Amino acid sequence: MDEARAQELLRLAWDGETEAFADVYRAFFPRVFGLCRRLLGSAEAAEDATSEVFLRAQRNLRSYDLGLPFAPWLFGIASHYCLDQLRRRRAEQRLFECAAALAAT
Repeated sequence: MDEARAQELLRLAWDGETEAFADVYRAFFPRVFGLCRRLLGSAEAAEDATSEVFLRAQRNLRSYDLGLPFAPWLFGIASHYCLDQLRRRRAEQRLFECAAALAAT
C-alpha cells in the first residue's frame, strides 16, 4: 500500500470508519507479523503480538500524526511490544529458575 492510500484510509479511520482500519490491517499485517515473528521466534507468539499491535494502534490512532509516514509508527508499536514480551519472558524465566533452585535445596 502506498503512503497516500494509507493516509487516506487513516483519515477515514480517525473519523470512525472501521472498514478503513480493516483495510490498513490487511495491508500491513504481513509485515507486522514478520517483524513480530523475527523478534519473538515463533509463529504463535507472533500471531498474538500482531493482534495486540493492531489493537494498540487502533486505540491510539488519535496520537498518530497524519503528516508522518504510518509504517514507522506502526512498526515502533510492534517492536516495543515485542521487546516488552521478551523482557517479560526473561523475568519469568529467572523467577522459575530461582523457585526451582529453592525447591532443590
